[in-house]
Amino acid sequence: MPDLSALANNTLITLSLEGHQYRATNASSGLPFYYAWGTSIATPLVAGLLADIDHVLASQAQPALGFIDPALYALADEQYAPLENYSSNGYTVTGAYNSSLPTRPLLPVVQGQNLVYSARYGYSLVAGWGSLQAYNFTMYEIATGDLPGSRGVFGVENVLDLNALNVTTTLPGSRGGGVNQQFNASVQQNLFLADPFGAPVYWVQNVIYVTWVPGAPDEFGLTFTGWVVYPFYGLYPTETVYEYAVGATYVQRLPATFDVSTNLLPGTVPAVEFSVGSNSLTLPVPGAASIIGSLIYPYSWDGQNYTNGPTPNNPGLGGLAPQFSLVGGPSYGIGNFRSPTAGSVTSRLRPFDSNTFVNASVATFGTNVDQTGERASNLSWTAGAGGAWDLSASPGSTLQGILSYLPPSAIFPVTFRETGLPAGAPWWVNITGVGSFQGSGAAVELYMPNGTFTYSVAMGSSSYRPAPGTGSFTVDGSPFEAAVDFSPQTYQIRFLAVGLPATVGWWLNGTGPPVLVQGGSVTLDLRNGTYLYTAVPENRSWRASPSQGYVGVLGADVNVSVPFVPVLFPTVFTERGLPTGSLWSVNVSGTYEARGNTTALTIDLSNGSYRYLIAAPSGYTPAPVNGSLRIEGAPANVSVNMTKNPSGPSFLGRALTDVLLGTGVALLLVLLVVGMSRRRRRRPPPSRPWSPPGPGMPEPTTSSPGDPPGGTG
Repeated sequence: MPDLSALANNTLITLSLEGHQYRATNASSGLPFYYAWGTSIATPLVAGLLADIDHVLASQAQPALGFIDPALYALADEQYAPLENYSSNGYTVTGAYNSSLPTRPLLPVVQGQNLVYSARYGYSLVAGWGSLQAYNFTMYEIATGDLPGSRGVFGVENVLDLNALNVTTTLPGSRGGGVNQQFNASVQQNLFLADPFGAPVYWVQNVIYVTWVPGAPDEFGLTFTGWVVYPFYGLYPTETVYEYAVGATYVQRLPATFDVSTNLLPGTVPAVEFSVGSNSLTLPVPGAASIIGSLIYPYSWDGQNYTNGPTPNNPGLGGLAPQFSLVGGPSYGIGNFRSPTAGSVTSRLRPFDSNTFVNASVATFGTNVDQTGERASNLSWTAGAGGAWDLSASPGSTLQGILSYLPPSAIFPVTFRETGLPAGAPWWVNITGVGSFQGSGAAVELYMPNGTFTYSVAMGSSSYRPAPGTGSFTVDGSPFEAAVDFSPQTYQIRFLAVGLPATVGWWLNGTGPPVLVQGGSVTLDLRNGTYLYTAVPENRSWRASPSQGYVGVLGADVNVSVPFVPVLFPTVFTERGLPTGSLWSVNVSGTYEARGNTTALTIDLSNGSYRYLIAAPSGYTPAPVNGSLRIEGAPANVSVNMTKNPSGPSFLGRALTDVLLGTGVALLLVLLVVGMSRRRRRRPPPSRPWSPPGPGMPEPTTSSPGDPPGGTG
């Protein structure tokens, strides 16, 4: 059974550690992300949120959460408690906000299903109570305290002596216009309740509605009402819950004294107590930690820092301080006050850890920081004797009432001014032990007491570097101002050629001025952004593959691989003479080969010198059979003539011819040998003159050519 749900779809995770960002779903630089999903992301996400909450609790010397289910289920029951509209004591709900808490510790999950159940508002067996919102959950778990800059109080008291009243209230056109026939005026004490971190979460009104009693000009019907409005209407003006309680209604004759007091009652579930004299009302205010009691009030909300606002009007001094006023009747009425209206008011506050009210510092306020929707015209407030403020009718006056705030310690304006950032770029000044203050213009302004403080400067992205990024300053009884210069932040982007010989240079274009790269790699300093680059080698024998690419720079150094491959040119061998469909082949340098039965065979070769060999089908002779070629940055063509070998007789005839030819050759050789032998035996003697035979020599005889040599006849 689920208690909570969390993000579990395909999710990319990054980690930041001491300003360095890592790719958690792939910590290896230069490789693509992969996704995490299911419990692999949901479990560490919830664990991290709970760890953050424990860190905050530990910073205030408070125990860790431990087993959170009791706290979780109690808060969830409050958050999802249905709100109903009542015409009397109860709630009036506007907008889409539907919770009894000023901030929701759980984000409802209302879509999705499993095999059996569907998600719904509130608890479901699909999503539990929903997703945890750590800031809001912590707000209800951390003990109340006066955190830095809060200047909080636990009680506000205004004592009004009203001697006479003459007023007519008119309604704006949006409310029907004309005179407000139901109410003549209202006495209003307005204030804000802050959470333990100092952010305003409740707007509180302690109100007396004033109605003339017909026929009795000095008698008024008084209706006492307490209001709690949330979430903070300055940030969520269209999502508002009005929680109200109506007290007794009675008749009062002037002059009269009204002791109007509002107190925050701490506890497991804090409550706000409204009092007018002996009449008292109480409403719960979960998560409230203090009443804002400062004229100058800085606080942080949703990652942004504010001072004195925002409110529905301008965030001037006193925009969040307790206010007391005598104004027109409800429904945004404008009270037109006339003589003899008169009276006086004294203001007191109850500081933290004190049961005693002390005199408050008081100042008047106008419509620029007026917290109530009603207005006063022609009513003046002036400082009187004994700390009281006198009120009277004064034609043309636009004063609305008086502010009550704690006597401030010596505080002075501190201003940080920046140069170098684009207009509207957010940036922060973080002051150690005080808080984080945001500016979206040229300055961050705050108020600080005397002392020495350390600070750091940051912005919402890693595109700019502040100088100085850290430092210290001293407030010594006068304003302080510091300058911060932002310069573009760059990161080292290394482009590395892959596959290209180190002796071959190449050009890198598109990331700035063209760069000639020698030695295979180059490192550039680039700002955050996405860059289109092209790579072109000096040697036409090579090309980048691909020749273009993108590099994204996002707050970290990057390595970019630029692959190169040899440039190949088509070398076409074309034959002439073979019958259609004849198979032949080409081999180049013993490495590249093409074979086929088409007229042309193509081999892609890079620049260089090559030897080739042509192989023809039986019965044909290629010309040339082999040769050499050179590729120099362009395609090449080689023509091959295929010559058919001479045709001969049939096999039998060719065999007989070969036999006869062989026999003839043999006979000729025999005759030649015989002839040469006979010729050697009948060689005649050398020619000489005749002479008679000598003693013992026979007479010469005549023989025929066929007689054997030396024969006797």
